[in-house]
Amino acid sequence: MPLPTTDPVETHSALAAWRAVTLAQRELARDIARLIADTLAAMFPGAAYLTMTIDDDADPDCELFPDTVRDGSGTVLLAFDDDTDLPELGPEHEELDRRWGSFNYRSPLSLRGVLRNLFHAGAVFDRLPLDLDLDDYYGDDEEVVCMLLSPEGRPYEWELPSPDNWDVGSRGLRPYCAAPQSTGRPAAGN
Repeated sequence: MPLPTTDPVETHSALAAWRAVTLAQRELARDIARLIADTLAAMFPGAAYLTMTIDDDADPDCELFPDTVRDGSGTVLLAFDDDTDLPELGPEHEELDRRWGSFNYRSPLSLRGVLRNLFHAGAVFDRLPLDLDLDDYYGDDEEVVCMLLSPEGRPYEWELPSPDNWDVGSRGLRPYCAAPQSTGRPAAGN
């Protein structure tokens, strides 16, 4: 095994290559998030949010769980059940079906695996806006994150970190978003 080098050119080249690969991975993660959003919105008209819970006490490999698909008012359109496949896409969504290839996107377990891989790769999901008031649905000990599935979805905080901040900003997964409006929380940085 070669010894580590301290040559600044080689070190810089390795860092530059690593950064390029990381940014490419994040771009692919955004493409996958858009595919998930488009698919769930096609299956459940009016879908605005995919909610997920994070169980900090669980094994880190399985701490993220898809929970519900909700409309813009927070009404549950689907509560995930590991034993029940998601509906088939109709013939009008042939392109979405093709983009999934041989992957079984109807399986909640398979979808959960993709979401966990995105999460473990450093993806940052949104949080639900305060005005949806889902405190009765989720316990105080559950961390709830979401993916915005359509322009009806509103985030907890409108501003994601700047994409120019490559180590944080480009990790945000927001396939869609409503036009900025009040969520009951000030804009980031205020």
